[in-house]
Amino acid sequence: MKKRILIYLLFPLGILIGSWGAIGHQTVARVAEYHLTPEAKLAIKDLLGNETLPGISSWADQIRSEPEYRSTGPYHFVNLPSGLPYKAFEDQVKSLKKDNLYSALLQYEKVLSDSNSPKEKKTEALKFIVHLVGDAHQPMHVSRAEDKGGNTIQVQFDGKGTNLHSLWDSRMIDRLHLSSVELAEKCNQASPAQIKQWQAASPVQWLYESYQLSNTLYAEVEKENRLSDNYYTRHLPEIQSRIEMGGIRLAGVLNQIFKNYKPSAEKPQENLAVENRQNTNPIVLKNTADVVNYLGKYVTVTDIVYDYKVISNNLTLLNLGGKYPNQILTIAVKGPSGATDWKNKKISVSGVPKLFKGKPEIETDQAGSISFQASK
Repeated sequence: MKKRILIYLLFPLGILIGSWGAIGHQTVARVAEYHLTPEAKLAIKDLLGNETLPGISSWADQIRSEPEYRSTGPYHFVNLPSGLPYKAFEDQVKSLKKDNLYSALLQYEKVLSDSNSPKEKKTEALKFIVHLVGDAHQPMHVSRAEDKGGNTIQVQFDGKGTNLHSLWDSRMIDRLHLSSVELAEKCNQASPAQIKQWQAASPVQWLYESYQLSNTLYAEVEKENRLSDNYYTRHLPEIQSRIEMGGIRLAGVLNQIFKNYKPSAEKPQENLAVENRQNTNPIVLKNTADVVNYLGKYVTVTDIVYDYKVISNNLTLLNLGGKYPNQILTIAVKGPSGATDWKNKKISVSGVPKLFKGKPEIETDQAGSISFQASK
């Protein structure tokens, strides 16, 4: 997993738009992964190779400064006047002549659904869809042009100045001090009936939900822009709900597009990477601290588990080289790990370290791939 750094660009008309932020977008993608069909998982693996949905979830923000993508800025938002009833909102969204979030989402869904689209175009479309579905569920991305989606509305939060857009992008999420893995566990609570209902809604309905919420947020800060803890506790469930709905709906979109998917003759890059690892001896690190010098390489690390956290039945985080949050390396064990007491155990694990929230992390699919070592 890799922390994605958002690259902001000043577009024509002075519109500066961010997005959920790295953690928010990664969480939307992780929730989606919980609800993908086998066909969708195979199709995504075929397109992304050794990349993951969370890993590419902020790609559409990152490439906005590149010349060939500078025109994609308007793809991230819809601007409309406040106070529209649903029918008027729907009519205006569908009649917009300029590029916007709604038209971009439909465009990339069409590309991804077209069997004649080249693989590289489908991969690009998938990356945009993962990001734009997240944007559609961030209320300040469906808001007013005159304040640039809340970017010019100043507020005080936690005793510090920020703006309304940034507050909903990341400031309130950051206050949770959770990784996207942990937040996804909290945001994956929908019942089967809710999943069915949410996935049946149209993209215009997603946008209108965000629009209604942004209307409320505007009205609140017009009355008081010094935001208390009560503001945070009142709106945090809405943030988690929008992220959860975004993830479940993203899964619904991808499941529908890939419902008849058949693997291509070309072998996915991820499978090739696994084969290469099987035929390559890992680099054995003498010191866990050296892991930062071997990011993206196949390594073996042996160290003591200082502490660990069971996130769910299918995810356990092991901290090596120090206790959280001062660990040097985290091992994310995906899959059942039983009732293992990992604390103070000396373990050896092989994998490819990547940066996550500024810290190296190795993912492994099963606890059985970790071997226990005798402590000296």
